[in-house]
Amino acid sequence: MDIKRISFLYVFLALIALITSCPTPASDETVQKNTEPYFVQYFQKEIFPYSAYDYAGDTYLDSLFPDSSFDGSGLLNVGQLEGINRTLIHFDIHGTFPSNAVIKKAYLTLRVIGVTKGAIVKIALLSMQDIWLESATWNNNGYYSWTGGNITGLTTIGSASVNDSISILTVEIPVNVINNWIINSNSNYGILLKNEIETSGTWVRFSSNESRILNDRPLLSVYYTLP
Repeated sequence: MDIKRISFLYVFLALIALITSCPTPASDETVQKNTEPYFVQYFQKEIFPYSAYDYAGDTYLDSLFPDSSFDGSGLLNVGQLEGINRTLIHFDIHGTFPSNAVIKKAYLTLRVIGVTKGAIVKIALLSMQDIWLESATWNNNGYYSWTGGNITGLTTIGSASVNDSISILTVEIPVNVINNWIINSNSNYGILLKNEIETSGTWVRFSSNESRILNDRPLLSVYYTLP
């Protein structure tokens, strides 16, 4: 074999090696997967969207102490301790998104600080239809009489299970609920958390907006895109 043929053979083999060593280009479908640019807006008392944000409210109601307010407590109780306990949470998010924002998903995150040992506590999230103050009690919402949040007829918008191995609970909030809070702040009465089986003897405690640990306070995360 002469020198020219040998040189040509080496060049040919080198080209083959170069081609086979290059990564195979991904298809358009693969490249486009999971690349939608989400923006996220957080809401958490005295942290997000700014340090003076004070438009988050919460409290809990206790049937054993129907005329007592737990405003200012560092706790949010759900389930059956001695009485039936229900928690109220509200975030005012009106006016914080661009007018052309498209909401994609949202989550409520709560710090678990206690739960019935060995139990699985199933929690239901209901969309509130009555106004309330943080001074609300089981018997009164701060304006007029009610009973434990007047839950009859309320729409369930989510659910979650908690056990004693969980320290953080994250629950998805439906997009239509978030859109309603953004568009019509006057109909944003927040959500109520209750034990699905309120006489089960099981309970869970969360950190409230009064927690001294700011990052343990209830957090709402809203993901959106722009056209």
